[in-house]
Amino acid sequence: MSTISASTTSTTAFKITTDTTGTLVFQTGASPTTAVTFDGSQNVGIGTSSPACKIDANGVIRAQGSTISSSGEGLELIYTSSTPWFVGNQGIVQAYNRGSSAYTPLSFSGSVLYLSTGGSGRATLDANGNLGLGVTPASGWQSGRKAMQIGQAMAFDCGTTSQAVVRANSYYNGTNDIYINSAASTAYEQTGGTHRWYAAGSGTAGNIISYSQYMMLDASGRLGINTTPTNRPLEIAGAGTLGTQIKITNSGSSAGVQMIGARTYEIQSSVDSEFIVYDRTAEAYRMRITNTGAPLFPNLPMFYAYTPGGPNTTSTGPVVFNTTRVNNGSYYNTSNGRFTVPVAGTYVFVVRLLLRTNGINSSGEITLYVNGGNVGARGKSYGAAQIANGHIPEESTIILTLAAGDYVQAAVYAIGSGMDFYYGDELGAFCGYLLG
Repeated sequence: MSTISASTTSTTAFKITTDTTGTLVFQTGASPTTAVTFDGSQNVGIGTSSPACKIDANGVIRAQGSTISSSGEGLELIYTSSTPWFVGNQGIVQAYNRGSSAYTPLSFSGSVLYLSTGGSGRATLDANGNLGLGVTPASGWQSGRKAMQIGQAMAFDCGTTSQAVVRANSYYNGTNDIYINSAASTAYEQTGGTHRWYAAGSGTAGNIISYSQYMMLDASGRLGINTTPTNRPLEIAGAGTLGTQIKITNSGSSAGVQMIGARTYEIQSSVDSEFIVYDRTAEAYRMRITNTGAPLFPNLPMFYAYTPGGPNTTSTGPVVFNTTRVNNGSYYNTSNGRFTVPVAGTYVFVVRLLLRTNGINSSGEITLYVNGGNVGARGKSYGAAQIANGHIPEESTIILTLAAGDYVQAAVYAIGSGMDFYYGDELGAFCGYLLG
């Protein structure tokens, strides 16, 4: 081992030591400690006697001025007051390739960190911890709120522990949402377990935004469009004049909505342009309407009842026709002669009987009973000095507005002595249908 030292009368100020392994050590101080070590692998240690790489510093490294090579590639540490990238008085860490003029600097100015490539700014991390990609973050962000802006319009930010927002053309200053540019703005927010969508029309940069909430998905999975959902899976609120609130399209064949409860129903628009209500549970149609508005199934409530043979009656009260030729929906009961109203609306009824005269003064009246009572609208036939056993056809057409569940019967209201009403062999009939 060889040693070279320099000292005063009382202390050793400087000491150089080398050994057979090729290690060169520079030591300083009254009790010499290692300052710089050059090992046999030509690694340099500063503040360490066991360098692990070409330069291994145990402490803080400070560089002033510029350290720039004219060729090759590597890493530069620069401090400069010039403005090669963003602002003056900045520290720069720069990876470069001088041969291809490619470089990527990371610079610091005050409390702001800048990243650039090819001489153009790419990202800025400001003193509040907000990040801008391709843009400097808006200076008005609420203190403590962390945000990332992308370009001139997009931003991501979070406030509370349960809030995150994606924005277009806005930032939040702690009190209001503010326009970044003079344009429209939208926002999507997750807060308190809910999802909310907002929009606002075009405004002036720097002005306060007045957002409207257009959709919300709450923590229970309920969706509200133009409204806050309350107790239904989907709630939609329209505005203005009546128009299309929901539109479902399918360019392939048919489009529809399925509703699942105790039974499963589908509302469909078929390939034949029919409107269909289909009972998927029973695999049966419940309604079919053509594109011209004609009902195919079920047809409108309609019936035509008659009685074969030759029955007659000499009594007042209901007349029972025991056979039907038409009975859409089976709402006419051939046992008691009642037509039960399936849906509220206006109905047309026709009653026809054949009055047999008595040869003196022949009079008879027919009517309708609703829920067992005469409705007061009656048809009457009258003939004076008619021949005995002559016949007078009598027919009455009555229009009634009825409620669902009402029942209607054909009836004889009055009949003269010695006369009767024939209603068999289709000389009599009772029919009716829903008008609307």
